[in-house]
Amino acid sequence: MTLNTSDSVSQEVQDHLIQLAKASIAYYLDANKEPNRDDLSHIETGISDPLLETERAAFVTLKLDSHLRGCIGSVFPTKPLTDEVIHQSVNAAFNDYRFNPVTESEYPNLKVEISILSQPSPVDHYDKIDIEKHGIILKKDNKSALFLPKVATEQGWDLPTTLTHLCQKAGLELFDWKSNTEFLVFEAFEFKE
Repeated sequence: MTLNTSDSVSQEVQDHLIQLAKASIAYYLDANKEPNRDDLSHIETGISDPLLETERAAFVTLKLDSHLRGCIGSVFPTKPLTDEVIHQSVNAAFNDYRFNPVTESEYPNLKVEISILSQPSPVDHYDKIDIEKHGIILKKDNKSALFLPKVATEQGWDLPTTLTHLCQKAGLELFDWKSNTEFLVFEAFEFKE
């Protein structure tokens, strides 16, 4: 499935997944455990889109007052999209090591963004990366880091700046991207509330 057209994921499915993400975080705040589908059956809307049951990798990004509050996801698909969004919503809210866990007082103002990823594929040279379209995975010396497609454009970075920040994120030297580095790219269908 390609994810680069605006009609790849219906508005109904987008709305459902946002609602599912918010309900997953609320459930964890109340019960102190990750919900399963049965725990969230009260928000089921009767949507029967096959995408919801397709194994997909996804990221959930949380913002509070337009600032990053958490972002965690998967690169390779391991579970149906519905279950992936539940899991990554809880991860982004409570397990992102860069932030304290989301609190009940923050919850009402939390904004959710979801990125559904395509399968990553290797590129033979970094100059094949289109930072306006591609998410990037950088690998070198058993270290790796990832940026979603929106990161470079949101930050106003060009490709060298993006790759330098990826090296920094991976714990590498800043210009390690220039040689003997593996790159994978992917696309993402991104939507937010």
